[in-house]
Amino acid sequence: KTAIVYVLWIDGKTHDGESNFDDQLQGFEESLSHFRSTTKARLRPVKAVLLLYQSSATGKPRAGLEKWALTLSDFEHANGDLWKFGPLCMGDPEALHATFAEMTSARLKYAQNAPEDPA
Repeated sequence: KTAIVYVLWIDGKTHDGESNFDDQLQGFEESLSHFRSTTKARLRPVKAVLLLYQSSATGKPRAGLEKWALTLSDFEHANGDLWKFGPLCMGDPEALHATFAEMTSARLKYAQNAPEDPA
């Protein structure tokens, strides 16, 4: 089975300096709708959401980013739970590698335990 990883920037900004997290979620939702309307459920890839932020001096998200978490919670309440990872700093390659390794491991374990697909 395949997986598609969607990246959402928790500190993404518009040209005006406003958060664009809502716009990113809307794009994600449109992508999900497209898959649902064009692909049978058993043929759809698994969707994972990777929450990233730009490097900061402290290595942690800058203060004031909590709004993204509330927005994401509301989205999940309306659309169902997401398979999500993070938030991770884009400047931390070890954390990114470990996260993709975790995704891969989970998918391999699922594939080993999944019943045979009667094609």
